[in-house]
Amino acid sequence: MSLNAILVKAETWGTRVFLIDALGALISALSLGLVLPLIVDQIGLPINTLYSLALIPVVLALFDYYSFKQGLEAISTNLKRIAGFNFLYCLFSIGLLIYHRDSLQLLGWIYFSLELILVLGLAYLEFRLAGKHQKGG
Repeated sequence: MSLNAILVKAETWGTRVFLIDALGALISALSLGLVLPLIVDQIGLPINTLYSLALIPVVLALFDYYSFKQGLEAISTNLKRIAGFNFLYCLFSIGLLIYHRDSLQLLGWIYFSLELILVLGLAYLEFRLAGKHQKGG
């Protein structure tokens, strides 16, 4: 599916796009806060770092829900905010990965690389979608 096809489809979702983003954020939070701590030795990040990272998507999910409840009037602005927050989360994660690079295990590199690719891709789509909503079409 092409990027334009995804954007066209996402335009029909309206504010439900925030609920989809919130679901992804909650999956990240559960992975970081509940699943990865069970295999912390194979990930290579300290458990308190995983818990700290897990809090961020919880806050993002709450903002997603707030944005959903605000309705279409603020969709463009809130999509830009969520995209920006997702981008900042990625920068923060990259900083932690660099800081812990000596202890990070292969599974940790794989997990966080995939997460970064997904979240950065999502942030890009959200910025593009915000621009389409701002133009009214």
